[in-house]
Amino acid sequence: MSVITILHDGEPITHIATTYGAYATLCGVDGDDSFVGQAPTETKDGAKIDCNDCFIMWKECQKFKARDFKCSP
Repeated sequence: MSVITILHDGEPITHIATTYGAYATLCGVDGDDSFVGQAPTETKDGAKIDCNDCFIMWKECQKFKARDFKCSP
């Protein structure tokens, strides 16, 4: 599992990281956008995910199995 910590207006929030698409996180944060108050920061070893949106998306995706998909990466 990969996580990333991003400062949101100075508050560090740890997200589920993704390398797919234009965003750095599962919830759609790009991670480095000073216009909206985001900046990457160091992720501490053993950091727990504390992004509510990442949690909700992770929980929703657990409802699906590989057999539910017609596509494959």
